[in-house]
Amino acid sequence: MKKDFTFIVYAENSFGILNRMINAFNRRRIRIRTLMASEDEQNPHTGSAGFILYTTEDMMRKVKPQIEKFIEVDHAHYEEGTAAFYQYLQQLSVEK
Repeated sequence: MKKDFTFIVYAENSFGILNRMINAFNRRRIRIRTLMASEDEQNPHTGSAGFILYTTEDMMRKVKPQIEKFIEVDHAHYEEGTAAFYQYLQQLSVEK
């Protein structure tokens, strides 16, 4: 059964990394409902991206390791629902 998931990725701020993540989701027909990307203020060479994705949990388990295989990605995690995404947004606004 499809539902919303929050997917947060911490990665190096590298050209094309966001495009490759979006392509990975599109290949699996994962719908991107919301996307927020940001650069770390203390280290401009790193950043993070938060997604709200509409898919199944099985598909999330499959796509997470593939995203983590990207060389630039430091860490990725997902949670069911959208609450974690809004906490991520709140954390970004507090840091700025």
